[in-house]
Amino acid sequence: MLFRSILIVAIEQGRWGPARLPCALRSAGLSVAALCPKDNALHATDHLDRRLEFPKTRSAKAMGRALADALRAVSPRLVIPADEQVVALFHFFIRTKSRWLSADQRDLLTRSLGPEKRFDAMLMKSKTLSLARQLGVEVPRGDTIQSAVHAIDLASAIGYPVYVKRSFGWSGAGVVK
Repeated sequence: MLFRSILIVAIEQGRWGPARLPCALRSAGLSVAALCPKDNALHATDHLDRRLEFPKTRSAKAMGRALADALRAVSPRLVIPADEQVVALFHFFIRTKSRWLSADQRDLLTRSLGPEKRFDAMLMKSKTLSLARQLGVEVPRGDTIQSAVHAIDLASAIGYPVYVKRSFGWSGAGVVK
């Protein structure tokens, strides 16, 4: 078996999808642990072998220490970020060479996320669309705009309706029609 132990990490409230993931992973013969706040839906699933708790504070130091402790306790072969805030947190720890995580722990996060050169495409919509276009994936017409004049010119060229999104955001936050 390639992976024996998996750690799923979640921060955001109201995300029910990650709570369904442990059942599928355990049915595949994997050991599944979760690191998340106690009031997160992932914490409540019956399909975890181990529950670890994020502190209530959102300081990088407290979260880094909690993650480092969880990685030591579980020794996972793969870490799955369950929401965008976790992806952003992992990027921060990797890119800043966080002192709260060992080099081996940062390497594990990098292996779990994929090549660091693709990190921006995970969170920045403009980079996601650019990568998709490079890979030949069909995506809606559009562009990254720098000014209101550019936005009006682009909207005229591609036609209406036009949706405007912030490059960084999730769950529909910042989408305007």
